[in-house]
Amino acid sequence: MLSALNWVKHGSAKLIPMKDDLKEEEIVEGGDEEKESMEEEEESMEMEQTSTQKAISAAKAVTNDENVLDKYNLEGYDEEEDFTGFDQAMNDDFNAEEYDEEDEEDIDDVTLRETDAILLAVHTDSDISHLDMYVYEPEDDNLYVHHDIMLPSHPLCVEWMGYHSKNAGEDGQHLGNLAAVGTFEPEIEIWDMDVINAFEPVATLGGEGLKESMGKKLKNKKKAPSDGHQSAVIGLAWNKLGRNFLASCSADQTIKLWDLSKTSCMLTMKHHKDKVQAIQWHPVDATVLLSGAFDKTVHVADVRNPQNTRQCKLISDVECLQWNTHSPQNFFVSTEDGNVNYYDVRVLDKPIWTLSAHSKATSALSYNQSIPNFLATSSSDKNVKFWNIAEGQPKLIFSKKVKFPVYSMSFYQDQSQPYLIALGGEGKDAEDDDLEGRMTVWNTRSFDPIAQAFSST
Repeated sequence: MLSALNWVKHGSAKLIPMKDDLKEEEIVEGGDEEKESMEEEEESMEMEQTSTQKAISAAKAVTNDENVLDKYNLEGYDEEEDFTGFDQAMNDDFNAEEYDEEDEEDIDDVTLRETDAILLAVHTDSDISHLDMYVYEPEDDNLYVHHDIMLPSHPLCVEWMGYHSKNAGEDGQHLGNLAAVGTFEPEIEIWDMDVINAFEPVATLGGEGLKESMGKKLKNKKKAPSDGHQSAVIGLAWNKLGRNFLASCSADQTIKLWDLSKTSCMLTMKHHKDKVQAIQWHPVDATVLLSGAFDKTVHVADVRNPQNTRQCKLISDVECLQWNTHSPQNFFVSTEDGNVNYYDVRVLDKPIWTLSAHSKATSALSYNQSIPNFLATSSSDKNVKFWNIAEGQPKLIFSKKVKFPVYSMSFYQDQSQPYLIALGGEGKDAEDDDLEGRMTVWNTRSFDPIAQAFSST
């Protein structure tokens, strides 16, 4: 099952990613477990050498031939050339050399192109969970996993972040390509997606375990304060205007505001009375946060004065929400009963309109930030629908049936490919029956009704 997806800002990923440069001595200093593992490996090597010597002695005893070593080249056995290719195949996945010592073909396999669209996804198959970085090549309509990271628990949400506290850069912008992941555990893991084969997240927010300051190595671990969530982390929202801030919401009914520069919690808000399902920062006002929960309410909060929130009441639990970036006083809320409600933040007593979008829960919606009035909705009813909201009421333009319930969906947030949309969910993939819970990317301009409806864009 694919739980969540999120696009990477165009041009933010390094064209040639790094490999994790964790040194052996840093692993040893990180703790007793790593040290014991290395000692066991050394002991295994010693046993292997002893076994080889015993085999040679036994061969001498059986043959009574002093020249048996030369006759069968036993001493040089390990150095003999392998003509089968088996050794090479065994060692391909364990090549620890840096890129400058690898074949050009290996470098090309991980090199990104400037035209590539990058997105993140979290999924679980057979109780094994991963964070994946996908690459979509628009010229070839090709989608593939560039690299992935194994996660310790079933993931629920992923948020791309362009802020890295330890990479100030020449202009002091602290640019980065990071993924924040929320799971059934109370901690939030932050991974550097420009690093392949990463051993550890660059930071962990909250929880009772160990955490690190961003960019620090394992030997600098320290105890985390008890300022984290007490239950599963359901939603995450990075503040693009206040770039060192990340908001999180949880099944513990709270919303937390994190300072990424200090990896610490600045604020905890408790205005919801049930699991908080979705959050999003305002696109213009950096301090305004929108949130929706299973208490059938949506709150608009200014984090400078979090006690005084404004709310609207719904008739069903909130599934997801999003601001209208072309009309920032308005926002969309989808609910478990299949509806989509459109509100003006200045008048919250009733919605501007209510759309009966799906027969089951409207589990995802995405408003196109490049093309005004272009809205997409999806559901566990296995339908993806596209709407034009230009005339004051949403008008259905096109509907497409897929082979799986869609749980996450998002338009590409860049002018270079404004019609791209990614979606994922549970079950067999629409394009390949052998894949479960994987990503699908469409160029919606290829659907004639959509191309005609937004031809002037």
